[in-house]
Amino acid sequence: MGGSCRLRPETEIGPTIEDVVATAAATIGRRHRFESPFDTLAAELLRRHAAAEVAFLPGVGFGVTLWPGPIMREQLYALLPHPARLATVSLTGAQTVGVLEQSTTNQRPSDPMDVVGGLIQTAEQ
Repeated sequence: MGGSCRLRPETEIGPTIEDVVATAAATIGRRHRFESPFDTLAAELLRRHAAAEVAFLPGVGFGVTLWPGPIMREQLYALLPHPARLATVSLTGAQTVGVLEQSTTNQRPSDPMDVVGGLIQTAEQ
């Protein structure tokens, strides 16, 4: 094969999956059906990014538990294992209550076969 490839060690490749991006002061746990510390953090970050009063997330319980200490980029990918998009809508107070009530109904329907994911929310204090 003709040609050659020369790597220049002084050239930065960019962020790597092993980069430490944060430090957890306490356990950031996950729960399958109920709000978890990570769900709260993710919703709060989205709420702030959208300058919204409330943020709703799918009630799937994100990723894995993070233990106190360094957090690597790879762990963040494990927390959010699927691509997501941020959508903003305007809701009245009554519509917001309706979403929350439906979320509760979805979690504990009269027929166990009707259980679907709920919504986890955060609101500005």
